[in-house]
Amino acid sequence: MKSLLSALCACLLFSSTAVMAQGEKEKAWPTQPIRLVVPFPPGGAADGIARMLAPAFQRELGQSIIIDNKPGASAAIASINVLQSAPDGYSVMMSGFAPLITNRFTQKKLAYDPDAFTRIGLLSATPNVLVASMSAPFRTLPQMVSYAKAHPGEVTFGSYGIGSLAHLSGEMLKGAAHIDMLHVPYKGANQAVPALLGGELMTYFDAVGPTLSLIRQGKLRALAVTSAKRLPALPDVPTVAEQGYPGFESTSWNGIVAPPHTPAYIVAKFNAAINKVMSEPEVRKKLADIGTEALTGSVADFDARLRKEIPRVQALVKRAGIEPE
Repeated sequence: MKSLLSALCACLLFSSTAVMAQGEKEKAWPTQPIRLVVPFPPGGAADGIARMLAPAFQRELGQSIIIDNKPGASAAIASINVLQSAPDGYSVMMSGFAPLITNRFTQKKLAYDPDAFTRIGLLSATPNVLVASMSAPFRTLPQMVSYAKAHPGEVTFGSYGIGSLAHLSGEMLKGAAHIDMLHVPYKGANQAVPALLGGELMTYFDAVGPTLSLIRQGKLRALAVTSAKRLPALPDVPTVAEQGYPGFESTSWNGIVAPPHTPAYIVAKFNAAINKVMSEPEVRKKLADIGTEALTGSVADFDARLRKEIPRVQALVKRAGIEPE
């Protein structure tokens, strides 16, 4: 009996110690820098937002946030890298349309499972701006449409990848205006913008941030924004909808995801930090100044957004006739 009691006490002591150790571990996280993977090149919209938010996340989490750009294959390279990382919260990815939604409809053999990510929290929503080269033979969206109708297939529109919001925005415009334009995909703004400035590309759909200064300097001409309402950052640029295409709206969004099986305590702590940062007036204003809306919400809100967007994008891809590659 004494042996049994001793064994029971030892077992209880061990269990108690293990629980306390786990509690301390959860309380201590994070204890090392966090790698935030951005699936696009430096200089693009997602990269700019990540670098803008990194200091605030660092303040809330108490550890450095290291931006790691891994562009290529429409975000598949970055996705695979993060999915294969340890589920310890130290490798996460800024993710949105392409890796979580459109890739499943635009790639024949997707090399990763977009549903395998652990969702952590929403960050931001960003519409596109349609910009034109200063050498393009049109100055407004109606003029562009008229030119495209007179010269089928001659108007080029760039995007930051097949299946990206920019690509879908162009396909939506082609359908709404009944015009034929040639899609030219790039890896990111750092490739597309020089082509636009050099006159090699006529038009380009991009998030507002990367091209805002060029628009204000008169080096690029903004024809329209794809949001439902005009943007505070570009108050004089009309929406596509108000230029003859009612109901036209195309907005992308970003969140943070982690490898499969990331512990709930890490998700909860990271989500709380994200929501606090994205609720700060200074952060919201900085994002609004580049045409982006700050988002907040729970993991359930993230999942609900995915459930809503996946069938919508699938229908749009089918309607646009985008074939998987």
